[in-house]
Amino acid sequence: MPDPTVIIKKYGNRRLYDLERSQYITLEGLAELIKSGRDVKVVDAKTSADLTKKVLLQIITEQENDKDLFPISFLKQMIQLGDTLARESLHRYLGLSFETFLNAQHDFEERYRNTAGNIMNHQEPGEIEVLKGQVNQIQQMLAKLSAK
Repeated sequence: MPDPTVIIKKYGNRRLYDLERSQYITLEGLAELIKSGRDVKVVDAKTSADLTKKVLLQIITEQENDKDLFPISFLKQMIQLGDTLARESLHRYLGLSFETFLNAQHDFEERYRNTAGNIMNHQEPGEIEVLKGQVNQIQQMLAKLSAK
């Protein structure tokens, strides 16, 4: 059974409170929680309004720093789109594109693991028999030395 959604309360002083652990949590801690696979929901402590999207965007923008994940031209265009149908199409496109990217990444990692495993497990024909023979010879020599 999957873990239940972790509820995080956001207070007016910008502090985040993890109801599951009964302690305050930083944005970095919240990001780690999400990276570990937990589902989270951030709500306003007073109104119970859902702030999840806003806080997730805040985490992304703070993690981005100078990585240029969102070029300025892209951000300007997002603002210019406003609430139009084009913006909805862009949301769907980005979602599908990211899902395709993650699937391709997973497939690549799987192929890499399989290839690496095959290389690590590759042995020349008869190599094990040669090694077994050498071990037997060493054991016989040790047995003779022990008998003396």
